[in-house]
Amino acid sequence: MNPEPTSHEPPAWAEQDRTAPVWIVHDDAETLGFLRGLMENAGLHTLAFSKAHAVLRHARSGHPAGAVLIDLSLRDKDGIEVLRELRTLITDLPCFIVTAQHDVETAVQAMKAGAEDYFVKPFDPAVLVGAVESAIARHGGGSTVGTIGGGINGRWKSVAMRNAIETATRASRAESPVVITGPYNTGKRAFAKYIHDNSTFAGQPMQVLNLGTLPTAQMEAELFGIHPSPCARTKPSSGLLNRHHGKTFYLEQIELLGPQGQQYLVDWLNHHDPASSPKRCRLIVSSAADLPALIATDRFRRDLWYLLSVYHVDVPALASRVEDLPLLLEDAITLICVKRRLRRPTMTQQALELLMDHSWPGNLSELQSVIEHAVTHTRDGLIGPGDLPRLEPGNIGAQPSARMIPLGLSSIDEITKASLEAALEACGGNRRRTAQRLKVSLRTVYNMIRRYGLGNPPKPATSKKAAASPPKKRPKR
Repeated sequence: MNPEPTSHEPPAWAEQDRTAPVWIVHDDAETLGFLRGLMENAGLHTLAFSKAHAVLRHARSGHPAGAVLIDLSLRDKDGIEVLRELRTLITDLPCFIVTAQHDVETAVQAMKAGAEDYFVKPFDPAVLVGAVESAIARHGGGSTVGTIGGGINGRWKSVAMRNAIETATRASRAESPVVITGPYNTGKRAFAKYIHDNSTFAGQPMQVLNLGTLPTAQMEAELFGIHPSPCARTKPSSGLLNRHHGKTFYLEQIELLGPQGQQYLVDWLNHHDPASSPKRCRLIVSSAADLPALIATDRFRRDLWYLLSVYHVDVPALASRVEDLPLLLEDAITLICVKRRLRRPTMTQQALELLMDHSWPGNLSELQSVIEHAVTHTRDGLIGPGDLPRLEPGNIGAQPSARMIPLGLSSIDEITKASLEAALEACGGNRRRTAQRLKVSLRTVYNMIRRYGLGNPPKPATSKKAAASPPKKRPKR
């Protein structure tokens, strides 16, 4: 029996249960009743809302939620706007879109707004229930109101990614220059867009220029309006930096700028103080190069670094944020399935462990390629080890360099600790590969990490659940 949907505040008894309820937001009574029955038959408590303002008012009151199912076409508010507001109000809230609309652009917008998954009717009820249960278990059974930006910070588990987002959030509230560093294909442009979208410049489009697409002689002319030929009469005001007043200007691969161009940029930064030029453009630059190393070899100006790095966002490589891999895998699977109009498969525990152990030298682009291969090759709705492509070895691409063990250590404990630290760094923090490198068991590595106080390691991969939902048995052929 499906409970009658309501648009008013949910009853007080609903808040007395230990497990936070699943909120369902839908203005169609029949669909709302179906979803409530589906969740409650699986042993999950529910609260129903037929209007957007009711669920937002309930969230602002501080009530906990285990997860939320949202319809896109609510009568009183756009479903994606409701999603964004809920993710702002409630930290780490798993949000699912359940809709009849099958539009790729809308699905991508929902995922960018923080949706955990996107279900188009008709869908497999067991898959939806499994995804909700998995998300509730992963997020601790309930989320409560948090700080602004908590939805973004709370979603990622790795300390490195949380720190990068925290710095980017602080940078978005100022108008000072920002430098974003990190390996190739780690999402530096997404960070620049995040800073822009949350800044006072958000009303204008972000201008992007990749210096890698320009010949060296053309860079200065494009940026500053200074032609390389002394005979050319080009006004400095025609340069891009002087044309985009009141906008964010994002400059990629800043390390490619030559000595003369670096001097021009130093002069431009020194003469564009926010107090004297309130309508100037806001500069964000990025680089995959080791800029401090370039400074040490006089290939990048030290004063330019100081002027640019008022805010420095260091985006971690995928190997340095393996705790986030299950979430990234879920996002990739969902986006690929929406674009290709495929039924969403489930990843087995064995496949997840293989991916968790991989070093990901190609970062996010490699992850996208691997998951697209897996999704399009599975034939039974399960992604197993046989559906994965051959993974590149960890020594391809930029990897963390092995730390040298210092000389002069006086005890076995000191030598053991230094060896463990060096192995962990060389393996990008991956405990399983560290154990293989040291030729000890995985449990020994965890015990050593605890013994030497090297952080609170996550549980071994053998106890992790599947990325999308609990593993299913393969059907008999």
